[in-house]
Amino acid sequence: MTLIEHTAYPRLKRTLTPKELDQIYTPTLAEIFLAHRTAKGPVAMLGFLVPLKVFQRLGYAVATSEVPRSIVDYRPSSTNGTRYNDKKNLFFCFSCLFGSTGG
Repeated sequence: MTLIEHTAYPRLKRTLTPKELDQIYTPTLAEIFLAHRTAKGPVAMLGFLVPLKVFQRLGYAVATSEVPRSIVDYRPSSTNGTRYNDKKNLFFCFSCLFGSTGG
């Protein structure tokens, strides 16, 4: 039987692995810069990025209450440089977004 996540109407998985979180919900540099320009402060930036990444994954908007806590609590690891080429840019982005290097 096909998993619901792979159908025409995907849903959010309640349990995500760290690998899935890294691959799907780590914002790109462009997304972080957009969030930094659009939202004021780290809480507002997360309020911008979480729905953005969920929408990108599902193709439709969901209520914040439906987003699994693991996605909301997810913080990209500064040692995971797979999405970023330059450590200086990585540090800058995480500093803007989280007030630290992502820890």
